[in-house]
Amino acid sequence: MMLQAVVDDSGKGQKPVFVLAGLVLRQDQWVAFTNSWKAILDTSPKLEYFKMKEAAHCVGQFKRFSTADRDKRLQELVSLILAYQPLAIRNVIPHQAYEEVFKGKIAKGLDYPYFLSFYGIIGALLKYQFSEQRQMMARSTSYSMNREKRPL
Repeated sequence: MMLQAVVDDSGKGQKPVFVLAGLVLRQDQWVAFTNSWKAILDTSPKLEYFKMKEAAHCVGQFKRFSTADRDKRLQELVSLILAYQPLAIRNVIPHQAYEEVFKGKIAKGLDYPYFLSFYGIIGALLKYQFSEQRQMMARSTSYSMNREKRPL
């Protein structure tokens, strides 16, 4: 099973937390999802890209939208996400914890909160993939019982 994650950071690292978050689907599901997402963005008035911050304030790509039109477009995008049921992943590091525990105490090239968050995301993906593989093995394994009282 080949998984693909789409992950982005939140904001510009401003307080109170550093956040990496994203969605995970099987690679083949991303193709269909992406085509459907693009079809929603291409609906008039067309959006070149989607940023929630712009949608929230009806600026940028959403400056031509009324609040009702914006809400309708957001509902279409949310409905698409819910239809595919991706795994939501995230890693959150509080600024204060990063500064107290890590900042200046690890190798200079690694001393960046999103570097640490990246490994948190990889850990979440590995845990999910391991869980999925165990479930797949359990579903594809059959058991038989020896009803006789003799050894197999």
